[in-house]
Amino acid sequence: MFNVIMVLLIIVGIVLVVFAYMSKNKFENKNDYFEANAAVQLVKQAVDDADNAIEQLNKISSNVFEEFEEKYQELLFLYQMIDDMKEKRDKYDFNTSTRTNDSFEKRQVFLSERNYFKNPNLDKIKNMQEQGLSVSEISKALNMGQGEVKLILELGKAR
Repeated sequence: MFNVIMVLLIIVGIVLVVFAYMSKNKFENKNDYFEANAAVQLVKQAVDDADNAIEQLNKISSNVFEEFEEKYQELLFLYQMIDDMKEKRDKYDFNTSTRTNDSFEKRQVFLSERNYFKNPNLDKIKNMQEQGLSVSEISKALNMGQGEVKLILELGKAR
């Protein structure tokens, strides 16, 4: 009987060792699962952050493109104005030594058309400049480009 109990105890011991080994592997696999799940969540968060960054970049690039388009249209308008003024200037002969009433009247018409360069922001810009604001401060205040402010000031001086 003693031998039977001994054999049973040995079998129970072996079963416990095998069970403990299997339980250890089972818990390790659960930890691996949780670690893998956490890694997947981190990757998903990184992808979401990247998508948000791309979306913001798209919005910014759209705004920049719209501003470039607007400035391009303004530049085309200015070139057209310059071409129109050149055509008008070429029509009138100011270099003749004898001026008739007709050429004088043409010159007056030409000079009155110089208001064509009048920008609605010219007075605001001049006032701000007289107050001591810099070109960059004026451009920020009026939501205009610095080059545009400089151009308007130069055209205003030419008048």
